Amino acid sequence: MHIHIVAIEWNSQQVLARHIRELMQIPGFTIGKTPDPNADINYFFPYLQAVDFPDFDKTPIAAYFTHHDPYHSQRKGEMWAEVAERADLRITSARRNIASIGQASIALPPLEQTQFTPLYRGIRSRPVVGMSGYCYRGGRKGEILVQQLKQSDLGQSLELRACGRGWPVPTREYDWKELHKFYQGLDVFLCTSLAEGIPVTVLEAMACGVPVVVPDDVGLIGDIELPYLSASYKTGDYEDMEGVLNSVLAELKTGKMPDTQQYRQTIAPFTADRWRDDHLRAFENYLNPAIVDDEILPDWHDCAGVYFVAFGEPARKCAKTAMESWRKYMPEVEIALASTEPIGIEDHFIREEDKGIGARCIKTQVELRAPQHWKYVLYMDADTVLVNPVPFLLDLLQAGWEFFMCVQPERYVLLRDSKRPDNHSEIDETVELIGTDEVLQLNGGVFGYRRNERTRELMGAWYSEWDRYGKRDQASFSRLLYTSPLRIYVLGQEWNTVIRADYNDPERTAGILHYPMTARRHKGIVYGRNDSSEAWKKVKEFDGRTE
Repeated sequence: MHIHIVAIEWNSQQVLARHIRELMQIPGFTIGKTPDPNADINYFFPYLQAVDFPDFDKTPIAAYFTHHDPYHSQRKGEMWAEVAERADLRITSARRNIASIGQASIALPPLEQTQFTPLYRGIRSRPVVGMSGYCYRGGRKGEILVQQLKQSDLGQSLELRACGRGWPVPTREYDWKELHKFYQGLDVFLCTSLAEGIPVTVLEAMACGVPVVVPDDVGLIGDIELPYLSASYKTGDYEDMEGVLNSVLAELKTGKMPDTQQYRQTIAPFTADRWRDDHLRAFENYLNPAIVDDEILPDWHDCAGVYFVAFGEPARKCAKTAMESWRKYMPEVEIALASTEPIGIEDHFIREEDKGIGARCIKTQVELRAPQHWKYVLYMDADTVLVNPVPFLLDLLQAGWEFFMCVQPERYVLLRDSKRPDNHSEIDETVELIGTDEVLQLNGGVFGYRRNERTRELMGAWYSEWDRYGKRDQASFSRLLYTSPLRIYVLGQEWNTVIRADYNDPERTAGILHYPMTARRHKGIVYGRNDSSEAWKKVKEFDGRTE
């Protein structure tokens, strides 16, 4: 998963820059000032960055929505709605934002909890009340409320101080590494904001065990339960703010102390790990959405079948043995055979021309060729044999799994292990699409699926994807599965027990033995397509023919 963050800066000690750096700890995340057309998702952080790239549509876009700010300018307020409508994935830290941006994922912001720690000594004779942040044009920080407090009788009895810039009270800028000392010097922290994304200042104050007086409808304040001796007031209402602040101070003057353990519990969820996990979950859910399937699935005994493909005498001989084993161990399952002539055991014969030496052009058309009344479709290579009943495979599909397939033998488990002299270009293309060669390379000799819209779409496209190279079929299936994920159950080699000198012990099988090479009618590597003149020449050589 490649997520590219689009941001204007990420090296400072500003809040958003620090949060970006936490995300950059995740493998697969990159960053730049412009979108990356090769990423899986471009993540505009914050949402305003998307405004500079109105025509970018090379990838899905995500945006981090901090706060709606109509106070700065009408245009800035409009950008909030414009980007929300355009974004494929919306991420925010405050649930209240969902009402204005639509469906969104919640990512709790990280707080440096080891830096901001309690040091509360009890209220001073002249209480110290502080504010924090940078005041901007438009007044969204609520500076006017602070100005009113400064001029009031209550304000005159307090020492008002601020951290940041632009406040109408004595203000100092702190280096971020020293910021905790500001909060530790307060009796009460006052937030006067009209619009905020979090606000992180409130979390920092509570981490230091300082009682907070906060607006009731700003950022994520409404999402948390305020601890003892902290309280909220009606946003923007000075009289309510002064009354609540006065009440909190009165409680503190009686000798009551904030419970620092409770304050730490309140901010405990706000960690860097949670911030990263929330983002990963949002991106993974977008790229691989949960499959909702309310369909009532029928009993497989009434509508299941197994599909065989056999061309050439070696394959037909193997298929006869395979079908006999299914008649013995799974007689309730119908059998279909695609070949040039019937063998006589099958319930459904599908006449096909012999078009390629590996029969993969017919195998990959299983969705089109298998009887349409089959709800559950199994495929077995002709060189497989049942040695036990295998109802478990169909039980999986009836239980809701859409597909099952088995892992490869140990030496070929990963995609990179399947790279051979005759398929470099196809494997390279597959790796480039998926983004790694460390992906399971499933074995196409035994698989099954239940028919629904998703599986029909994938299986219906398999032949066309395979036909681009016309060789083995596993890589083409991997590409389709990556672009159209299914609810797939991956089985071990017990269910496709490949019998070769150094592969598997037959005794470990759950019921299906696989004898590779025995159905082949050629030897050696075919460098061209399976239907090429080179391939058919190999068949003639195998048969001992000269023409």
